[in-house]
Amino acid sequence: MRSIAALLLFATPDTSGLAVSRRRFVAAAVPLVVTAPALAAAAPAEADLVKDLVKAKASLEELPKMVGAQSWDAVRNELRQPAVNALWNTMDSGNTLRKLAKARGDGDIIEAAEDVARNLRDVDQMVYGNAFSMEGKMAGAGLRGDGSGVGGKGQGEGGGKYRIKEPQELLRVSVRALDDVIAAASL
Repeated sequence: MRSIAALLLFATPDTSGLAVSRRRFVAAAVPLVVTAPALAAAAPAEADLVKDLVKAKASLEELPKMVGAQSWDAVRNELRQPAVNALWNTMDSGNTLRKLAKARGDGDIIEAAEDVARNLRDVDQMVYGNAFSMEGKMAGAGLRGDGSGVGGKGQGEGGGKYRIKEPQELLRVSVRALDDVIAAASL
């Protein structure tokens, strides 16, 4: 804006009307051309951030089913997709929710960003643990009908269970938080 004003100030009337020297025009126009793209790229528009949140929410909505199907690698891959990854696995400056909170000056969105990031981090850890869980892969191996192991009551603990309900619930809570933020940002 300042460069436009400077450009107009250099256009000074003289005896032959409105005259601008080439040197004055270029001196005023170059800062305008150089800074305009930088200003446009400096802060993403709220609408773009909301679009990214909608895309991430759509991806997250499918994950509880994938967890239920024990598709551990597919869940972890989806958590690493750019729209979802930007919610939990980036610096604060790259977090979509934090960018929106900063743009709107909204503390509630910052809280949502912290909750979603923590939930998705926990989901990733649980799913990673499930992928390498010997308890789940060897469900019931070496157990007798009464639940005791071959060597006695102390063996065979764990019962061959994967953590499925916890990550599903954390994903649902994260989707609800995104719903709330998207609804508030759309007003």
